[in-house]
Amino acid sequence: MAANGSLDGDAIDDLVVAAAGSDTVYVYFGNAAFGTSATCNSTTHCQAITGSTGSYFGGDVAVGDVGDTTAPDLVIGAPSFNGGQGRAFIYFGGANPI
Repeated sequence: MAANGSLDGDAIDDLVVAAAGSDTVYVYFGNAAFGTSATCNSTTHCQAITGSTGSYFGGDVAVGDVGDTTAPDLVIGAPSFNGGQGRAFIYFGGANPI
């Protein structure tokens, strides 16, 4: 799954990539020097968000303005969370997202 939007509010789109089988979602913050590396580290301006093992964290991802602010927010679904009850996690965008 993938989604995009400027989560940090800098008007440059960021890229959200879910690796649901590993219960991890990667947020690549866009910038003028955005490269082609998929490596997630401080040099690539990427942040990894890890959910509970076996929750299928990242099974769904969406970017939209949930908090009614000027920056979009990130919603991550974990359909197998808590034995299949599922849960949605909301990360509000802005100057210091995630």
